[in-house]
Amino acid sequence: MKKFIVCLSALVFAITSIETFAQTIPVNGKYGKVSTEEVEMQTYALDTSAVALVLYDKEFKSINLDASGVLRLTTEKQVRIKVLKEEGTSYGDFKVVYYDGSINAETVTGVEATTYNMVDGKVVASKMSKKLIFDEPMTDDYYKKTWTAPEVKVGSVIECKWTITDDAYWHVDEIYFQRTIPVNLVEVTVKLPDLFTFHKKMTGYCQMEHKEVHDNSNVDLGYTTFCYKVDTYVGRDLPAFKSEPYVYNSRQYMSSVQYDIRSLMIPGVTFKDFTVSWADVDKNYLNSELMSRFNASCHFKDQLNALKPTWEGKSDADIIASVVRMVKENVVWNNEYVIMPDQLAKVVKTRSGSNVDINCLIAACLRQLDYVVEPVFIKERSSGILLDFQPEINPFDTFILRVAAKDGSLYYLDGGSSRGYLNVLPDDFLVNNARIIREGGKSQWVNLTSLCRNSIRYTVRATITPDLRLSCSANAKYYNEESFSRKVEYNSYDTEDELINDMERSMDIEIDEYTASGMRDYSPAAEENFTFTKDLDASGDMLYVNLYIPTFHSKDAFQSLTRTYPIDFPYSYKVTYAISIVIPDGYAVEEMPSSSAVSMPHVGGVLKVVYSANGNNVLCSFSYDQSSMLGNASDYADIRSYWQHLNEVYNSMLVLKKVK
Repeated sequence: MKKFIVCLSALVFAITSIETFAQTIPVNGKYGKVSTEEVEMQTYALDTSAVALVLYDKEFKSINLDASGVLRLTTEKQVRIKVLKEEGTSYGDFKVVYYDGSINAETVTGVEATTYNMVDGKVVASKMSKKLIFDEPMTDDYYKKTWTAPEVKVGSVIECKWTITDDAYWHVDEIYFQRTIPVNLVEVTVKLPDLFTFHKKMTGYCQMEHKEVHDNSNVDLGYTTFCYKVDTYVGRDLPAFKSEPYVYNSRQYMSSVQYDIRSLMIPGVTFKDFTVSWADVDKNYLNSELMSRFNASCHFKDQLNALKPTWEGKSDADIIASVVRMVKENVVWNNEYVIMPDQLAKVVKTRSGSNVDINCLIAACLRQLDYVVEPVFIKERSSGILLDFQPEINPFDTFILRVAAKDGSLYYLDGGSSRGYLNVLPDDFLVNNARIIREGGKSQWVNLTSLCRNSIRYTVRATITPDLRLSCSANAKYYNEESFSRKVEYNSYDTEDELINDMERSMDIEIDEYTASGMRDYSPAAEENFTFTKDLDASGDMLYVNLYIPTFHSKDAFQSLTRTYPIDFPYSYKVTYAISIVIPDGYAVEEMPSSSAVSMPHVGGVLKVVYSANGNNVLCSFSYDQSSMLGNASDYADIRSYWQHLNEVYNSMLVLKKVK
């Protein structure tokens, strides 16, 4: 989007301040006016665990006109932080990321930092030297400005201020009221000419005071007049934002306000409509360099010709998978998920590229074989929720491929990780709103969560040795997303020995032999086989045997009594577990866990456990099936109870008694 320039030489912006409201800890909001009480305070009564506290957070945003008649967005920021514990000293380090490209650049100026400490009963201020402000490149166009407040220690009060000027005046970054530490007082003012129309969206669970007023002091431009629209937001005693298990993007639940520009109108002069529809989004992508690179010609014709003799009698799925493997043998993923492909000739030459680079190369190969291949655009789960009824200008993070097989089957794939397969994607890509962008208004939404067909199958055969230890042979088979997840975990270790050591620690076992297959393959499955021994608990004539050694979930999940945010499971689950244990001569079953069946309709969960004894064999059959990937916070008590029952099953014991 091009910068919109208006020449209004007579425009003067008056910056107004917000009244400081009463709060738990009184503060003077003027920069440098730190009180003795603030420096002397030792704990924060509302959260004694807090390592630091934001005493005062002030933000002022306004669209200004500079002397040359160019509109810019100015953000003035001031923050005052109290360090309460040693871990809180890290809040003396500051970082501001800014864009410095060829157009719509940002500048960060006016950086000041002062630290206040008690020395010999007096408040001593230590000002930061300008020499301690650094600019470092992050990418070609993005930089970060960093600085560290001086003399920071437990008890310090840190105060900083800076100003950001942005040429992209229409893009107001989301304003966050909450932080990961408690906030005593936050005041935000957004002052915009009423020539602009913005849509405001507030999120989060904190109570904020909001006031919207019109400043009726008209600004006369000769040919038109305007006034200001001023929003003020005040929050007091905001709790520290704490994420919860099974949340992909915690920031989407932080208390915040977002401004989306809709229009600019100067009566009799100009009207600029900034609203977008999904048709507009589609058009932008279809007309971009991205699509021209996606539709590039095939770079691996010779390799395809070499593969063709191996396809006789093979299914479409086998052929497509073999093409993916071939491309990935020639180009290694650089561990980057992006939206814009690089020059493909360069990617082929360097033999390294992003996921979309590899996707473009795969697509070209499959088109060469007369398959229909389309890009499927995704906003990752970790980036927040994409709403199909709320168009955004640049909503997507990356794209994957959809391939229409000649038998009518549809396959989704991503060239990034070799741990996946057809219809097996990273859990971050399993979104309910992905978009296939097509010409002629034929774009389509697709739900990628429906791809989930995941399962784990554990089989364990156990005997009790003469020295009263449990000796086991275990087989674990992983399918689809479960396979993907286990492959990622397996390959995160530098050596297999490190993996084995972690398995021994987590399961409290001693592994004698271990083998794995499929862990580095582009395939829908993986398998582990291992033999191990485990100490048994004994008391007098009693032996206590825990039948559940491998488990599929963390026993620590959902320990909290309450839940604030929805539960976002990585994918659906289907787990089967079968163990047979041979009871040694001289022992008999004293107590066997009870068989049970429990359902959890809120997440489509069903748990069944069956125990039986046949001669000197005890059998346990366990199955867990969960079809839903999302649980509501309102259902948390039931979900927690369900998982507690699951933990009780895991902790149940088979009791054997020595026969006299």
